[in-house]
Amino acid sequence: MKHSEEQIKEIMLALYEQLGGHKFVVMTGSKFTGYAENESGDMEQVIKLSKNKSGADKLIITYEEGKDTYSMRFIKSPKLNKKTFSFSEAKEVFFSSDIYDEQLQEVFTQVTGLYTHL
Repeated sequence: MKHSEEQIKEIMLALYEQLGGHKFVVMTGSKFTGYAENESGDMEQVIKLSKNKSGADKLIITYEEGKDTYSMRFIKSPKLNKKTFSFSEAKEVFFSSDIYDEQLQEVFTQVTGLYTHL
């Protein structure tokens, strides 16, 4: 499904607010780096994470529009081995689907150990 620019902004703003908005960014040190529509037509938000207990440095949240739920994929990006000059594989640290909007902050805190609000 192709979304209009207005629909994309509305969906991503709603996700931003459900995570806690500016308080989320300040408390966790995370950065919202981009969004895209995946091959299924669902919207994906990419968030760069600060150092946390899971070791994940990227979070991809997918809004599953048909079910009105989210999936959260925490990823540890490939790193360069300076001795062999080869990259490690990207590793999925945690994945969960069918997450309702009120559960987003709770799941984030469980996986990363970072609090999303005071």
